[in-house]
Amino acid sequence: MDFGGSLSLLQGSKKAMQGGLHAQWTMFEGFQLPSIALRLSRSMLTHYQEVKSLTTDAAELGVSYGIVRYVILSASVRQQWEKGETQARGDFLSLTSSELPNWSDNKTVYSWGLNISPFTPFVQIGLEQSHWDGRTQVSLAKLSFLL
Repeated sequence: MDFGGSLSLLQGSKKAMQGGLHAQWTMFEGFQLPSIALRLSRSMLTHYQEVKSLTTDAAELGVSYGIVRYVILSASVRQQWEKGETQARGDFLSLTSSELPNWSDNKTVYSWGLNISPFTPFVQIGLEQSHWDGRTQVSLAKLSFLL
C-alpha cells in the first residue's frame, strides 16, 4: 500500500493553492515481473486566475512489465470526474457566488508509457502519452528521481 500527497501555493495570487492525495495498492510487484496496481486520487485547485475551484477524483487501473532489467512498459485506464466553479471576472462581477458558472465532466483516459532506468532503481527517464474522447491527447517526457 502506498500513500502520497502534495500541496503547492501558486504564483499569480496570494490565495491560489493546488493539492492532491492518492492511495495505491499494488497487487503484484516486481522490477521484471508484470505489476498490477489500483490507484485512487483526488486533486484540488482553488482561486487560480478564473478558476474558483476545481476538484478531480479518479480511479485508475495500471499494468507495467519490465522487458529487460532497464526498460519498463506501462499502460493504464483511468475514470476521472471533474467539478469546477468559475470566479467572477469582468462580465460576471454583478453575479453572486451561487450564480457563477459551474461545470462537471467525466471521462475515461487511456495512457501508455515507456521508462528507462539507467541507474536502477534511483533514476527513471520516461515517455508518456494519454488520450481521451478520441481526439485529445497529452504527451510528456519525464525524469524521475527516487530518494
